[in-house]
Amino acid sequence: MPHGREHEPDPRRQEAPRLPGARDGLPGPAFGGGAGGRHAKAGAACFRVDSEGVLRVLLITSTIGQWIIPKGTVEKHQSPQAAALQEAWEEAGVHGWVMGTSLGPWQYEHPTVSGRVDHVEVLPVWVDELARTWPEDHKRQRRWATIREAMELIDDQSLRRVLVTLARRASAGHLRAA
Repeated sequence: MPHGREHEPDPRRQEAPRLPGARDGLPGPAFGGGAGGRHAKAGAACFRVDSEGVLRVLLITSTIGQWIIPKGTVEKHQSPQAAALQEAWEEAGVHGWVMGTSLGPWQYEHPTVSGRVDHVEVLPVWVDELARTWPEDHKRQRRWATIREAMELIDDQSLRRVLVTLARRASAGHLRAA
């Protein structure tokens, strides 16, 4: 499915997809623990190229309805790549592949926890399959957007910068399977 079309998930793939060769164990230096002993965070900038060659990113709603991307904690047994793929599956129903290195940090300000900011390293994730149902489908909406549309929908300047980096890498042909 070259353009990441939506379809029913393969029942054999109910868990988050594993990146081939992903290492188990502690995250690398760019994904070190956050300030105050918080755990490392990884985000997934899920993307595809449509039939007209236009880069599109998959946005999801946060718990309070803001447009963001999937993100979560890198567990001790996970690589940052595996964590990004797991969050993409749980929060957006994405099966895909990490395509390159970190796009940079996203300083995520928690809307429900005053003063809490998480440092999220965002990885580019090519959307291979998009499931009709997924673990958090009852909590979140999702939508495809061009980069220009995403800039209008996303309030967070830090996340906007990350998506601009994705667009630059894509246009330069610098997104490759990690």
